[in-house]
Amino acid sequence: MYQAIARRWRPQQFDEVIGQNHITTTLINAITKNRIGHAYLFIGPRGIGKTTLARILAKGLNCLSSEQPTPHPCDKCDSCLEIIAGNSLDVMEIDGASNTSVEDIRELRENVKYAPSRGRNKIYIIDEVHMLSKSAFNALLKTLEEPPPHVKFFFATTEPHKIPDTIISRCQRFDLRKIPPHLIRDHLGKILKKENVDYEDKALRTIAAVAEGGMRDAESILDQLLVYCDDKIRQEDVAALLGLVPSMVVAEFSNAILAADLSNIIRLVSETIDQGWDLKQFLSTLIRHFRDLLVLSVPGSDEKLTDIPVEEAKELAELGRKFTTPRLLFILDELIAGENTIKYAISEQIALEMMLIRVAQSRGRIYIDDLITRIERMKSGLPDPAGFPESDQSTPEEYMVRETAAPRQSSIHEIWPEFLETMGENRAMLKAYLMEGDPGEIEDGTLTIFFNEEFDFHREALETPEKQSYMETLLTNKLGRPIKLKFVVRKNTGENHTQEPTPPPTAIKKKSLIRDNPIIESAIDIFDATIEEVRE
Repeated sequence: MYQAIARRWRPQQFDEVIGQNHITTTLINAITKNRIGHAYLFIGPRGIGKTTLARILAKGLNCLSSEQPTPHPCDKCDSCLEIIAGNSLDVMEIDGASNTSVEDIRELRENVKYAPSRGRNKIYIIDEVHMLSKSAFNALLKTLEEPPPHVKFFFATTEPHKIPDTIISRCQRFDLRKIPPHLIRDHLGKILKKENVDYEDKALRTIAAVAEGGMRDAESILDQLLVYCDDKIRQEDVAALLGLVPSMVVAEFSNAILAADLSNIIRLVSETIDQGWDLKQFLSTLIRHFRDLLVLSVPGSDEKLTDIPVEEAKELAELGRKFTTPRLLFILDELIAGENTIKYAISEQIALEMMLIRVAQSRGRIYIDDLITRIERMKSGLPDPAGFPESDQSTPEEYMVRETAAPRQSSIHEIWPEFLETMGENRAMLKAYLMEGDPGEIEDGTLTIFFNEEFDFHREALETPEKQSYMETLLTNKLGRPIKLKFVVRKNTGENHTQEPTPPPTAIKKKSLIRDNPIIESAIDIFDATIEEVRE
């Protein structure tokens, strides 16, 4: 007789339980040290091992291969075999959903008085215990607080907030975690190898993602696929069986959103509806896709956080860098909010089209984080990272990628404040010497820095080969062209006439930027007024 994979591969030992090491370690130690409680409450989503843990613990307490409870039940003695088969007289599994009345609990209270028939303990496993009525919980309280020495209660629930605090306080509580996708994928791979079935890694990754942390759900999907597929489990088979949007279509949506190609988005939505793909699954897939783009576009991010192969992760990272971080955050916010909107929409197609068009139009949005950064940089006299000529028809993202890949040739006055700041971070003394110099213009790749006679000592200190080479390298990187340095002392003429001091390069740059950008000028005025109010 055929047995489902979820039952055939159900863990029978603590070390076979996947993803719950924090609980299995505690239970093993409790049995080893003979510190076994009288009531345990297992909490967590469906299909992650709550009832399985309760059964293994029951086997360990009643295993006949040992004179004492053992953390490693033999699975061969009569007691273990009866518990595995579900017909043990000493381990009673009760469905809380169908035994909710107070009469059921009163009957249980009468039965706990009797000694176990074979094992050391009489164990009650109540699944979905939150379904018991209020009267049933009240009837259980006294027995639960002071049960006979031979009685143990193991409760399992997906909704602990529905259980009275008086019940929870009388139990040892264990919160099970969702199983990470890579552990589910690895476990499914082991099952298929033992079943002698070939598979694609991408197919197992998709199953693990759809299962959302539940091993039983993943095994049920695998059971269906073994019937659906012929000789190998492929990604397209998983997508077809579960009604998932193929990864190529998701990539098309992503590129259409990047380019703000509205006509293509409308066409893709129409195809998605016509194919009958599940829209909830589609949105979940799209959200995971943009989440991966966000994670991988962050410098120094760990590829393991996405459970994606290295080559595919590199491609996604390149795509993610074409978006700005604020735009990716906006897209994710809209997609997550869109799940509820589509759920209650009269027309799913119209709701989906509106949401994706709004997401695509984020290309031209001004994000407050970017604006603040631009204002702060411009107030410091630094180049505006997001400013680009109106004649340039590229998107802000394309412009930023191009500017990062190939720095434009800036003037010395544009980068001088930033250059001094960098010097201060790395070579404080060099910055102090340079502060007394005045950069001239660059002629034939040579920058002349002028010093007054009283600062001739500073000039001499800077003219050592090692220091000069360091500064030339730094300036070359910042200006995007080879630079040589020359230091010159200006003679004092002795004239004592008054002349308007030359504004520092920072001020020159700031005035130029403000004059060319009236919007920025207004924003800076508001920013300055706000700072003054805070100071007062």
